[in-house]
Amino acid sequence: MTRKLLQKHSKAFIPAHNSFVENIKKLQRNMNYGNDTLTILYAPKIILLLAVITISVILSSCTENIAYRQIKLAQNTGLTDCAFGSAFQNKGEKGNDYYLGFVEVDDQGVFFSRDQFNNLACELTKVAESSGVLISVFVHGWHHNAAPGDKNIEKFEQSLATLSQLEHLFAKEKDVFPRKTIGIYVGWRGESLYWPLISNLTFWERKNTAEEIARRSVSEALLRLENIRNIQPLSLQPNRLFIVGHSFGADVVYNALSPIMLERLVNYEKRVCDSGMIKGFGDFVFLINPAFESLQYINFMGLLSEKNSYCPNQFPVFAILTSLQDEATKFAFPLGRKLSTLFETYRDIKIEGQNGEKIIVNQRTLDTTAIGHEEILFTHELKNNGAFKPTTPEEKLTENECDIMRDLRNGWMTEQKKYVLNDVVFTPTSQHHLKNPYLVIRVDEEIIPDHNDIYSNQVLNFMRRLVVISTHEEVCADP
Repeated sequence: MTRKLLQKHSKAFIPAHNSFVENIKKLQRNMNYGNDTLTILYAPKIILLLAVITISVILSSCTENIAYRQIKLAQNTGLTDCAFGSAFQNKGEKGNDYYLGFVEVDDQGVFFSRDQFNNLACELTKVAESSGVLISVFVHGWHHNAAPGDKNIEKFEQSLATLSQLEHLFAKEKDVFPRKTIGIYVGWRGESLYWPLISNLTFWERKNTAEEIARRSVSEALLRLENIRNIQPLSLQPNRLFIVGHSFGADVVYNALSPIMLERLVNYEKRVCDSGMIKGFGDFVFLINPAFESLQYINFMGLLSEKNSYCPNQFPVFAILTSLQDEATKFAFPLGRKLSTLFETYRDIKIEGQNGEKIIVNQRTLDTTAIGHEEILFTHELKNNGAFKPTTPEEKLTENECDIMRDLRNGWMTEQKKYVLNDVVFTPTSQHHLKNPYLVIRVDEEIIPDHNDIYSNQVLNFMRRLVVISTHEEVCADP
């Protein structure tokens, strides 16, 4: 695809290139002037020709602003008979089967086709009303899109297969019917240039695009998915919705949902704990190696500090996970932000830490540091448990696993200082306030080795456990 586009567009600047070569040859034949005079006469033309060729090369390498997933008539999905179908696929085998749907938005944040999402929502609604559904949403980041073969799609599908397999095992343990596992991949133009080196210069405009699309169709889609999650299914197994954003995709998710979550945090009152626990969005929101500035999170940090205490049954609803080895957000992100904020004005501000301590920090520091690398925001650490020997998926529902889930829930309730969760060790920092439902987690490089390799079994297991305790759902039969 890339090669064909380059071949097609390269024809546009070949004539300019040939003209440039002919001019050089003409100069060589007619060198009646001295070198200095020749340079003065022809340098502007040479520079102009070079500029034209360079611009032509860059424009010819732009990716297309198109939808990669076409609307298809509903057939062979094994689900429902929605009127017009959707870009929806049945994947996997019995015991780890799942469904994969796509939602695509353009550079202005508008659905490429409302039918694409409406038909997907139709499918989801009918399943949510009957057998129950686990909805997993993934929003990709920089250098990715919804094109077939994208590595993010492959990794997302692997996570869906694992989630489905675990749902079947949990259902068997509890003697209930398993819910359908449905993944929704939110695609946008995360890659705007094909050329690898030049594409790294798209940091600023792709970040702006990520925040632009968050405010339009993505917000609508997520709100409508939450409404589907709230349906009570006939199976009595509750529907679940969790959302994952990676890199600039985390920027999309945060900007789409932060006004909603901020409103819910503002409206929280501890005195009505039975119905007034802090609500996040859906069942859980995960941002992995997020590429947005710490300054965006200050309102949440201030409000959480003012709330100071939480209901006894308050569980986590939101988590940021950043690898210590995420060089993209640790080094490249600050450089990009410093260049783009040269003419901004900043001041020192006093903020209250999550334990009430007063901290003075400059706004420029917060505005140029990715949220996962700002020391004052960390609430937890997640480290590899080297003493643990990995098990196969079939062995995960041993009595030990059931005990781990119960211990994690009880430990959260009693302010436990350390959680050993088989393959990882989860430790609160001194900045974590008891039952604060917003977690900012520093992750060991053995668990998330870099910016892109985010879907290890350790990460998936940890995320699953947080979702389970946050929903108060029993994963095992009563002992």
